[in-house]
Amino acid sequence: WENTLSFKFSINNNNFSGVFGTSTQQTKTDLTSATSTGHRTNELTTVAAGPDGATGTGSRVYKRYFSLLGRIQYDYNRIAYASGSLRRDGSSVFGINNKYEIFPAVSGALRISSLSFMQPTENIISDLKIRASWGRNGVDGGIGVSPQFLN
Repeated sequence: WENTLSFKFSINNNNFSGVFGTSTQQTKTDLTSATSTGHRTNELTTVAAGPDGATGTGSRVYKRYFSLLGRIQYDYNRIAYASGSLRRDGSSVFGINNKYEIFPAVSGALRISSLSFMQPTENIISDLKIRASWGRNGVDGGIGVSPQFLN
């Protein structure tokens, strides 16, 4: 289930846009495994037909996620750009004392080809932009299910 609210407006040559939202997911996985050994042929299709007996296991795994997110973007006359985002993710598989993580990011850019000193090269260089960014990302993949969530 996801909800977002976006906006966009301009004041003179200053352009602003952004999005804020939430996201939530829940998954349930049922796992079943059964084996038997000692078969004289591979043609048997019944697990319990093995002379050495059969064993089986099963488990159920629940995972829940909840995120708050936001991004704001700015540009001045399509020449200078800035952007910032923040995401707060909660997961049932994070540790009991650390259910949420924060993932920020920032970026900026300058379209050099739009600056006046670049006008003599417009027949050679049609678009030149310098960009820089930094961000933190993460994922809960590979982290086991926290037992307290299953209780």
